[in-house]
Amino acid sequence: YLDDEYLQEYPRATKYDPTKEQSTQLAMQKMMDRLLPHDIAWTPYEDHQDVCPFEDIVLYSGWIRCGPIKVRYLPKWVLRQFGYVQTIPRHPDSAANILDTVVRIDQHWLNYTDRVLTSDMLGSRAIIPSDTAP
Repeated sequence: YLDDEYLQEYPRATKYDPTKEQSTQLAMQKMMDRLLPHDIAWTPYEDHQDVCPFEDIVLYSGWIRCGPIKVRYLPKWVLRQFGYVQTIPRHPDSAANILDTVVRIDQHWLNYTDRVLTSDMLGSRAIIPSDTAP
């Protein structure tokens, strides 16, 4: 649900408030099961680029960490959000191996341009936002 107090200057992630009417996981699951393709914002950041321009670092693929906490950031898993045809993504370990050390993760981040998805990896632009590969 749209947050009534959202302003365009805010980060896009704060535009929606899933807790307004979906207080339980079961309620959220039922709501998501009823969604149709036209109910989904496939490119949620597209109309926000005048406030927050697209930068190539968002196509970095690998671990992101803050202190001891690390999470995989794999844009190939959500190509539709970037306006590309969604393909079957590669295995997560190929871009962010679970055995990577903190030193290695930091090195990847410092040299992030080596780990940015290329135009070949991105594939073709989506004709309709919900496009997927066969």
